[in-house]
Amino acid sequence: MHLTHVSSCFGPSFAVCKPQVVAQLLDVPTCDPNLQDGEGNTALHWGAVAGSAAVCQRLLDAGASAAAVALDGSTPMHRVGSSAEVAAMLLAAGAPVGAQAANGNTALHAAAQGGFVDVCQHLLAAGCPAHALNTAGSTARVLAASVGQADVCQVVREGGA
Repeated sequence: MHLTHVSSCFGPSFAVCKPQVVAQLLDVPTCDPNLQDGEGNTALHWGAVAGSAAVCQRLLDAGASAAAVALDGSTPMHRVGSSAEVAAMLLAAGAPVGAQAANGNTALHAAAQGGFVDVCQHLLAAGCPAHALNTAGSTARVLAASVGQADVCQVVREGGA
């Protein structure tokens, strides 16, 4: 069994529930932390979704790419959600801060729409373009405003948009 088989079977819950299983799988010589599931997700995508710093660090230590791109164009950074710790870890590992998914969203768009102030601050400090437009013509600040995320709007405005 490969790591991606585990991640595709359990989705994000694998990283939250069983970080020790991930570590054991990574110890198998034939385990490739960059294998992708049918949607192009790597185990690092799912670790980021789960917000599991322990799993993400173990995957990065094993050679997982912070720049891996799923079929929808998203990187693990797009999937961070509310975990500023995982965001900082991925940025330190070389995650492409301004990468745009197929819908044009950057990780800042995703974090802003979700209301994740701390993640937005990390992304802006790392140079994520605050003025990037998605395919609908919206910036991260516009997305945040559309869902009532006033705190995020303030942070993104102060960050340049």
